[in-house]
Amino acid sequence: MKKRLLSLALVMAVMMAMMPVSILADGVSVMEDPKPYAYSNAKYVEDDLIIGGTEYDEGLLFDMGYTGLSNGGTGVVSYNLDGNFTSMSFYAGYSKGDERNAKLTIIADGVVLVDEDTYDCTSIARQVTLPVTGVRQLTFQWVSDSYDSVWYGIGDIEFVPADTAGQTGVLTSDSGFQGANYYLQNAKLQEDRFSMGGHDYRGAYFMNMGYTGKSDGDTSIVGFNFKNQYSSLDFDIGKYMNRNPEGYTRSAFLTITVDGQVLPDYDERELKWNDLALPVHLDLTGVSEVKITLVSDGYDKVIWAVGNIHYN
Repeated sequence: MKKRLLSLALVMAVMMAMMPVSILADGVSVMEDPKPYAYSNAKYVEDDLIIGGTEYDEGLLFDMGYTGLSNGGTGVVSYNLDGNFTSMSFYAGYSKGDERNAKLTIIADGVVLVDEDTYDCTSIARQVTLPVTGVRQLTFQWVSDSYDSVWYGIGDIEFVPADTAGQTGVLTSDSGFQGANYYLQNAKLQEDRFSMGGHDYRGAYFMNMGYTGKSDGDTSIVGFNFKNQYSSLDFDIGKYMNRNPEGYTRSAFLTITVDGQVLPDYDERELKWNDLALPVHLDLTGVSEVKITLVSDGYDKVIWAVGNIHYN
């Protein structure tokens, strides 16, 4: 029988802190699964996935070896759990490719939970259960023992929610932001639903950096002309992510200027590609122009986003 990434038959099903909620008869909330925020040399697989000789309906596949990237021997996935879960379980093991062993390291908020645990390419999938109470970010790192092409995977992933798990809906930008007086450089208006920093959003400006075909391709700007008409501006900023996001795992540097003056807290502030989205609040009293500038730390293609935009 195929195993499933999400088993809705279980009362304690996988939850996502920022997704719509349904309530079971016993009062337990069930949400969609937490999506990996960002990753390197890995992808979400919806079709049948073989791990350690067992077939799974869905899972995460870590590609190591001939990937064309400088970190080709390493595959990384980061979940931004935001402290909303108590435990996680999954099956892990060899999937396909050259028969090479690999080591799995799991890090929770900078603390190593699993330290280079070796997986044999000829062994069956291994079940793992982790305590994640209060954990904001959980990172999985696979490293193969050679540079040959090999894939390891994890499947049957289940998260047990904490009683205090957040139950707000999709974070939506004010409809008025689409009609604001704005200008864009290597950026575009995005109205569809997407994920960023572990949460779901609808309505944003996508900030494209890298292979844009322009000399300023590593820089993206969103500018607002408020003309002294508003009192405050709020937004979140982080790396764009969907099931299989576009772009590489590049960090970026954020600068915000107000009427030409750089704000000290946002003077080339470094943002990590696998961080939770950064919330920003700005006082607009007497302000005419706000400029949000992102510069990536490399020229590879990468997409970030400004979402949950509200001003009044």
